[in-house]
Amino acid sequence: GEILNLKWDDLDLEAHNIFVRRTKSGKLRNVPIHPELYECLSSMSLGRRSEHVFVGSDGKKLKPHGMVRTSFDAAVVKAGLHGLTFHGLRHNFATDLVSRGADLRTVQEYMGHSTLALVQRYAHLTTGQYRSTIQLLPRENLEENTTIPLHSEKVVSEELEKVLK
Repeated sequence: GEILNLKWDDLDLEAHNIFVRRTKSGKLRNVPIHPELYECLSSMSLGRRSEHVFVGSDGKKLKPHGMVRTSFDAAVVKAGLHGLTFHGLRHNFATDLVSRGADLRTVQEYMGHSTLALVQRYAHLTTGQYRSTIQLLPRENLEENTTIPLHSEKVVSEELEKVLK
């Protein structure tokens, strides 16, 4: 709904921002425009025929279950992405951002979710991400490692004694 309700007045192309005004929560949301989307929106703005950004050939706002659904479904089949839904793009968006290192709080703001739990429902952990995350921990170089190396209870005890002195 947010995409189809988007109006040209909701875009600040100079500042590369989209202001999402008509949301489920009723709260205004500001989302930065990706450079590729900026190029697309800039060229679309030259031939504006309506206050709405996404319109049909008649210049009227698109309906969610009309041409949008038909066009999207045809594109999915043509691209061989069977099973992908329009709503599934939200899951892909969140998952892609998180897998590239975006923090959950920022993704929450972009998506307009009220809680981090909702973001976690959308951002799916990939197998590669799961396996590579363990590599974030430093090796046993104590100059880099700020945690106590847990080799044995004796080492832990000795380290704790040093800290407590």
